[in-house]
Amino acid sequence: MRLRMEAHWEKRGQHWTRSRLIAEIRRHHRAGVPLRITVAPVKLVRAGQRLFGSWKAAVEKAGLHYDDLLLLRRWSREKVIEMIQKLAGDGVPINGTHIRRRYPFLFAAAIVQFPSSWGKALRAAGFDPDEHKKRRGRWDKQKAEDWVRKRVENRRSILVRDVPGDLKDFAQYHIDGGWSGFVESLGIPYPGKKDRRWTKELVLNEIRRWDSNGQAMHYSAMKRQDSNLLKKAIIFYGSWDRARTAAGARKP
Repeated sequence: MRLRMEAHWEKRGQHWTRSRLIAEIRRHHRAGVPLRITVAPVKLVRAGQRLFGSWKAAVEKAGLHYDDLLLLRRWSREKVIEMIQKLAGDGVPINGTHIRRRYPFLFAAAIVQFPSSWGKALRAAGFDPDEHKKRRGRWDKQKAEDWVRKRVENRRSILVRDVPGDLKDFAQYHIDGGWSGFVESLGIPYPGKKDRRWTKELVLNEIRRWDSNGQAMHYSAMKRQDSNLLKKAIIFYGSWDRARTAAGARKP
């Protein structure tokens, strides 16, 4: 029976396109279906191998980090709940949009352990999802840019501590690299980083801080979240993996 089914999907696999396969992988991931090669649907694996050369390549083309998926089985419901409560206690927004963007590994583990809803995970952790919905405000990227440029023109502070609260929230929700990353994307050096003197120990301390927050720490995640730290780690340690190992951080 299994051989007949595989032959059936092999035949149907001829009709897969790259875009269709990527959409299916993403749909399965959102639904909490495991995507490790040993348990992923055979039809998807075979199509991925045929269209992208390997299943891992297909998964990563869909915007997922395959090594993270391998580690999902280490997460329990209790660990997901503990992490949500820790983030909330640290003042981190715990709406689904923010968590999926900034803590994709936690979000993926949550929809596996609480199929297939971030809201279910929040309720299990003792939070009302309605109270933590993404807030909408008056800011967009153009208005945020205008605010920064006007402050610079008037020689006023653009440090994050002097940013209006709702603008700070906007940057945290919508902009890769956060507030400092947004400022620097405008070609304006962020004052808080200008005189910072990086050392090997400072790099390690920053890596440990990221690690203690439970955030994704693979190369592509760090490039998106803190490219400056990534660059300094490579300068001092030769590679991101070596720097992370020197800091004693968990494997991504």
